[in-house]
Amino acid sequence: MTKFLLLLAIFALVSGYVSAEDVVASCYTGCIGNRDNNLCDGGYYYAELSRDYQAQPPDFCALGCLPNGQALQISYEGISITATKGDVGAGGPSNPKIDIHITAAIALGFADCDSFGIRTVTITQV
Repeated sequence: MTKFLLLLAIFALVSGYVSAEDVVASCYTGCIGNRDNNLCDGGYYYAELSRDYQAQPPDFCALGCLPNGQALQISYEGISITATKGDVGAGGPSNPKIDIHITAAIALGFADCDSFGIRTVTITQV
């Protein structure tokens, strides 16, 4: 069994296989990220939220503590974009794992954050 799991892990690394995950997402509009980076520079960004929005201090690890700059493919109803982690946030009572920046939400077909609301999107690490 151990050999099988090792071979499966090697196959995943060699083939570039990364599993997709459905996560609850919300939208935000701020232009300054957690490292004073410009989120309104024309790129697509997301914020990784905390596992518990009430925790103090927040952990910003709802997706497993992704490094700043980690690219994700974000898909919704047949549209996919590649966005970069440019921010973090506490989240909220609806327990989203990811905040999608308004520019990314527009690319996914939404007019604004109000129309995006709280949705389930599919993410895949790039």
